[in-house]
Amino acid sequence: MWNTGLEQRREYRLRRAWINYPQQCRELADAKTDPEFALLKEVPSHCLQQSLKDLDRACRAHGTWNVKFRSKAKWAPSFRLPEGKHMRVQRLSKRWAQVNLPKFGQVRFLWTLTWGGQIRSATLTGDGVHGDWYVSILVEDGILEAKNKPRVAGGGIDRGVVCTGSVRWADARPAIHERL
Repeated sequence: MWNTGLEQRREYRLRRAWINYPQQCRELADAKTDPEFALLKEVPSHCLQQSLKDLDRACRAHGTWNVKFRSKAKWAPSFRLPEGKHMRVQRLSKRWAQVNLPKFGQVRFLWTLTWGGQIRSATLTGDGVHGDWYVSILVEDGILEAKNKPRVAGGGIDRGVVCTGSVRWADARPAIHERL
């Protein structure tokens, strides 16, 4: 979906026209009803829409011509399921749990840490080398993101210093001992 959407955007730009996310979603809905694109019927619409949304964000941030096509060799296939409120997690044992992903089914995963809060989305990522798939679950825990305060470098003025260059510790040590 990413490559098709990017190609469509570039074709529009060559004609000095513009296409954005809502227009591409409408065309996706039309394509799903076309028998020529029967493969699109098998994929949940919200996963395809998330790919178009990510493409839209990338094109807005970097420009249509600076966004790269995704190749099988350099990109792991993945898709995001954004409907977290419909996902249910069930703990199977101390190590294992399963999540019910809408329009996908049960996915069993290794329970690595406990979380508290509402599930926002899940991303399934495939490993092209071994054929394994991994699930990442995004949870909104209610904790606000920590804001970094700008650090002000400490400074001062040394009065009466003859040389402001750096002094090696070995050179400064005899002077300290003489004062004692």
